[in-house]
Amino acid sequence: MSDGVRLWIGGPDNQLAYSVSFSPDDSLLAIGRTDGINVRYAENGIGIPFGEPPGIVFSLCFSPGGQSLASANDNFNVSLWRVPEGTLIHDFVGHSDAVTSVDFSTGGSLLATASADGTARVWNVTNAEPLLILEGGGGAAKFSANGSLLYTLSGGTFKIWRIASGSCVGAITNTGAICFDIAKNGKYFAYGTGSGAVVLARLPVVIDSITRSGNQTVLSWQGGSGLYQLQSRTNLMKGSWENLGSTSTNTTVTNIGSLTPFFRVMSVSNP
Repeated sequence: MSDGVRLWIGGPDNQLAYSVSFSPDDSLLAIGRTDGINVRYAENGIGIPFGEPPGIVFSLCFSPGGQSLASANDNFNVSLWRVPEGTLIHDFVGHSDAVTSVDFSTGGSLLATASADGTARVWNVTNAEPLLILEGGGGAAKFSANGSLLYTLSGGTFKIWRIASGSCVGAITNTGAICFDIAKNGKYFAYGTGSGAVVLARLPVVIDSITRSGNQTVLSWQGGSGLYQLQSRTNLMKGSWENLGSTSTNTTVTNIGSLTPFFRVMSVSNP
């Protein structure tokens, strides 16, 4: 590959490729096509026999450890495959239309899917049982960097879901986005639009948890610029927000000695 470019012909029928995914160690490249899954060694392009064709494969994702591969299929199911054996482990059954997106959580214990049926789902990888069914989350779904949130895209609207409760904690509307990805550092997301624009933006700040015990309050959050200002106030109808301490890169704060009922985290400029 002296010129830095390699062309692989997909097969005698030149099947359309919908998705490509590298294994975590970059040794394998999986290709989702109109006739199923094609897996090759990235170094030399040699193919690996890989299961029975599940039909059109719209999305692929390797598990964090690289021992399995999930495929989002047009037969309404998601299939989990052993790597590199190419044998089927089990199917995730429940969507009522083609599955268009699949993503593993950071730890690999959860699988997120999105479907043309208008829902996103979160599954237990081990037993293929659905843990969450999220209405209005169809299209694409990706976990946050720490796995506590799920971001979905449907009809140009991003929604942010808390995995622990299944509740929607935020939305970004009218983006025109048709695809997106989340940075592994948990700070940024990028999306492409139907007009050809590509947007890189900071993820919104989302509170992960808040716990109180006596006069101690512990908050944790994610997203934003990576530089934050914690603020509090005693009354939302009057007065103003007051800074608690100085700006910090911490994403967890223990506030001792305050019974202030309202807190917020501001993401401040951090070029």
